[in-house]
Amino acid sequence: MTEMERAAAGADSSWLSALGPPASQCPPLPTAPTRPHAAARVCLAWGAALSQHPDVLAKGVHGSWRDASVPNVQVTKLTLMCEQAPGPITMDLTGDLEVLQSRPFVLKEGVDYRVKVSFKVNREIVCGLKCLHLTYRRGRPVDRDVFMVGSYAPRAEEYEVVTPAEEVPRGRLVRGSYRVRSLVTDDDKTEHLSWEWGLCIKKAWED
Repeated sequence: MTEMERAAAGADSSWLSALGPPASQCPPLPTAPTRPHAAARVCLAWGAALSQHPDVLAKGVHGSWRDASVPNVQVTKLTLMCEQAPGPITMDLTGDLEVLQSRPFVLKEGVDYRVKVSFKVNREIVCGLKCLHLTYRRGRPVDRDVFMVGSYAPRAEEYEVVTPAEEVPRGRLVRGSYRVRSLVTDDDKTEHLSWEWGLCIKKAWED
């Protein structure tokens, strides 16, 4: 068993249950002198600001706030950013997500990479947005990663958030194909998007 597999052994595939109760079921925010959670403070501040400027919401950010069929949070792209890569590694999350399972993305072992998440917030403030990735190899969970995206107000422009740099594992034991289950959720455990995609770690970009 590799070091990655030992670290992730026994990983719970029920991601949402592992994150605790939804925000709506949590106790009320504490009063002074205890300071509330940072994400909660941001949401409270934005809510107060928007209540003082109702014209912002009355105009709407780009019209989609009037259409209930449009999701409040739309995740549009996920990009693996790597300076050594021969070309862009981008997932279009607005089309057929099934295609991503049959077209694995390739990363060379040992290179540094970042993950960029692109998304829109259409109508309401979203608090505690997070992106989860559960990685499988040969049907077994080998890695689990949670990236805290943050809290955001609605606006016309797309948001882009980039994770800190990480290094792709190297060595004969880690080379091969992986399946990744990804989920974007928030403090209220609203499932904004979930999808599966393939990843292949190789000794060279073109093996």
